[in-house]
Amino acid sequence: MDEFQELAIKVKEELKRVRTKLDRRQEIVKLYGFNNKDRIVLDVQIKEKIDMVGTDCDRMDHYMESKAKKFSPDDLSERAKTV
Repeated sequence: MDEFQELAIKVKEELKRVRTKLDRRQEIVKLYGFNNKDRIVLDVQIKEKIDMVGTDCDRMDHYMESKAKKFSPDDLSERAKTV
């Protein structure tokens, strides 16, 4: 498994965690309202995860650009579908 595939798997896992936190946030807002401390803490955690995913996506873009000469256009399009 190369760096691109490892990053793709990491991004998918982090996005699943973000989805879980968003679902939990929605429950908290329904139960306790928008100004609840738990909702605020979750918002900070969600923002951190999204920033981390953005950084990983930037690394994936850089990896694809640096390796573009080694891969065929078909291979690159298949890799893009993975994400």
